Amino acid sequence: MLGGFKPPTFKLTRDIIYGRKFGVALTLDLIQPKSGGNRAAVLELIGDTFVSHPPQIGTSLHAREQGLLDRGYTVVYVTHSGVPRNPIPEIVGDVRRAVRYIRFHAARLDLDPDRIAVLGGSSEGYLALMAGTSDDDAQPFPPKYDPVRQLDLPRDPVESVSGKATAIVAYYPVTDFVDFGATGKTVFDDSPFPFVGMLDLYDYDDKTMGYTRISDRTEQLRRLKALSPVHRVGRGFPPTLLFHGAKDTHVPVQQSESMARALKAAGIDVELVVKPTEGHGWPDNAADQKTLVGWLDRRLLSKGQ
Repeated sequence: MLGGFKPPTFKLTRDIIYGRKFGVALTLDLIQPKSGGNRAAVLELIGDTFVSHPPQIGTSLHAREQGLLDRGYTVVYVTHSGVPRNPIPEIVGDVRRAVRYIRFHAARLDLDPDRIAVLGGSSEGYLALMAGTSDDDAQPFPPKYDPVRQLDLPRDPVESVSGKATAIVAYYPVTDFVDFGATGKTVFDDSPFPFVGMLDLYDYDDKTMGYTRISDRTEQLRRLKALSPVHRVGRGFPPTLLFHGAKDTHVPVQQSESMARALKAAGIDVELVVKPTEGHGWPDNAADQKTLVGWLDRRLLSKGQ
């Protein structure tokens, strides 16, 4: 150590462009062990309330990420587009594009394309769960109304692979916009979200090249139901680990409980950890770290090194 400087214990590759839409680049940051990597990746979604921001990475990491790195995992920080400029369906498309990028370039990145976990909390937990849904009805990337899609360009090979994660870890996620906290209570009823405009949805008009906000509440809820992970569970859904605070006043614990029930009913491997004294988020602790790493080891490392 020279002059108090401690070199990082990881290899960092910043600002990898994993896709472009509307002429804007979307980036990710790759953090890999300098040695002893297990070739499994954990894509961590960076943001809050559907607003994404690049991470600040110094010479050390937070406890959760350092624990993953120590076990040999590659941590991939994913910066996606966010509200209000981009509606939720587009943001879901960004996350699935990031999974596709890592999967398509796995050999070059010294990763296994069949061992990709996605992790997030709150709105990012929601996005992580949406990375477990079927490719069949996924939002295309870039969106159909991106003018670049109209150009006579070669097909993007990254889009030829699946955008579905191998495993999912979601902390206090939104899972059901139409039964939010109780059956029949929608996300608009006494909503905990500071800005309900983040839930706005739009239709695009090719003729005018403009957007029309969907204002009819019945249609809004119909589309939000289709965007709710609890209503998108199928037999191919990946193994899922859920964490939630029992005293969460922002996203009710009912959201993770209903997701766990839906997954169990479909025969999906799911584990729900309810923190009896916690609210919406809590500091990393050794017990949670042990649960996380142990769970990932059993779902990803058992697939072979």
